[in-house]
Amino acid sequence: MGKKLFLYSLTAYCLFLLQACFLSNLGYLWRLPSLVIVFFVAVNLLEKKGEKTGALLSLPGGLVLDMSSNKPLGFFVLIFLIVSLIIKLGLKRYIRLGESSKTQRW
Repeated sequence: MGKKLFLYSLTAYCLFLLQACFLSNLGYLWRLPSLVIVFFVAVNLLEKKGEKTGALLSLPGGLVLDMSSNKPLGFFVLIFLIVSLIIKLGLKRYIRLGESSKTQRW
């Protein structure tokens, strides 16, 4: 899990640099959402049940966004952690089948 978290953190940092240095200079892409946020939500939605990589990614992903904002340090970390928990609870409750809710046979 440590290797995967490092790779995801490096990817989030590269996406941040791509957006901050290159895409911000293109006039028609100013409405593009934050690539770090999109990547963070995608990791949380697509990871396997029981993994905590998405929640752990909230620290480096949030710090990357905190570096370029005028918000207090840790603001995006807290937001990412809350969003990760909401996604996990939503997936667990509404989308993924739990152990007790097996498919009934006719």
